[in-house]
Amino acid sequence: QPQSQPKLPQPQCQAPPAANAAAAAAEPVNGEVTTLMVQNLPLTMSRNGLIRELRRLGFESMYDFVHLPKTFGTGRNRGFAFVNFHDAEIAQRFADLFPE
Repeated sequence: QPQSQPKLPQPQCQAPPAANAAAAAAEPVNGEVTTLMVQNLPLTMSRNGLIRELRRLGFESMYDFVHLPKTFGTGRNRGFAFVNFHDAEIAQRFADLFPE
């Protein structure tokens, strides 16, 4: 019998927790979430690869910030990224693609 491939974790999206007072102050006044944390990314994915994936999913030019933190030692990403969309409706549409 052929061995089954291990199931890879699916990407997840959520609003990031406010890490400090400065981050909390940066939240929109109306309380609408526009920045999402995308988790379970392949560790080999580059920032450009993530941008290509955003384009493939139909979100080209609908965001203004992509941050993909990397580890100092390996230069690989840490499995998550932050994406800021132009408005809360677009952010919600993106998050809806990745149900928990």
